[in-house]
Amino acid sequence: MIWKGLVFFLLLTTWLAAFTAEPFSGQYSRHQFKIDQSIRNYGVYVPAKARHGASLLIMLHASQQSEALFRTWLGSEFDEQAEKYNFIVAFPDGIDNHWNDCRSNASYTANQAGIDDVTFLSALIKSLTSEYQVNEKQVFVAGYSNGGHMAFRLALEKPELMRGIGIFSASLPSPENSDCQSSGIAVSIASFNGTTDPISPYLGGTVRVGTDASRGTVLSVPASVGYWRALAELPETSQRQILPEVDGNPHSRVILDRWFHPDNAVEVRLYTLEGSGHVVPSLTLEYPPISGGRAADISGAAELLAFFSQLK
Repeated sequence: MIWKGLVFFLLLTTWLAAFTAEPFSGQYSRHQFKIDQSIRNYGVYVPAKARHGASLLIMLHASQQSEALFRTWLGSEFDEQAEKYNFIVAFPDGIDNHWNDCRSNASYTANQAGIDDVTFLSALIKSLTSEYQVNEKQVFVAGYSNGGHMAFRLALEKPELMRGIGIFSASLPSPENSDCQSSGIAVSIASFNGTTDPISPYLGGTVRVGTDASRGTVLSVPASVGYWRALAELPETSQRQILPEVDGNPHSRVILDRWFHPDNAVEVRLYTLEGSGHVVPSLTLEYPPISGGRAADISGAAELLAFFSQLK
């Protein structure tokens, strides 16, 4: 029931967003990509003032979403930040609205059919980098829920493709639930996770989508972030900051932990969304109680693209 309620919410807010999102003068277009005799769909947002050598962000949707639903649901915040920071943003479609991420037990078609999303996304990144004259050293991948798990897979297996990843409401699978092979190469990461997430538990354990527990177990959020910190050989102690209160809710707050070193090109960030659930934090998006709470003290889009933009 929880997941059905969230799907209904996403559809409703997508419809509302079409009427309320602030318009930007950039262009969004839909395309098809042929790979291994299959046709895959994707959309691309190009800022009105896109400049040569723009950065590229691949945004991966959650389970039961599509590129169209995901982008519209996100509203105008990612478009606004794309304009501000000179990012071209691509929204690819998963097979049957899912991605074949690292979790070996998932029951959806992409996993059971063994869809090679790593090859698809790798080829798409290469194509978009050439077509839009993107700075190939400034390619990033981000995803929400199932899309966040897919971003983890790309970072583990193809780190050379990207400068960093953004994770919303996802954790690394536990070793017994993972069929990915890590390259052992670190990338920068910003992870946004709610402490009251009813689907992907902050402290680790079984991922449950309604009554479906087929996605298996995941590590805790601190352990997931710690994996990348250790891989990059960053200091164990973070620089911690409690971000300003914005939404007026005394039961929620955002804590930012950063691990970095001036001699290391990799930075790791964890945005702990206390009192918040399975969300992309936003100043504008509304969430129902079944999501586990709303994070409205920060814009995930603003934080993520500002972080990516300062990575050189």
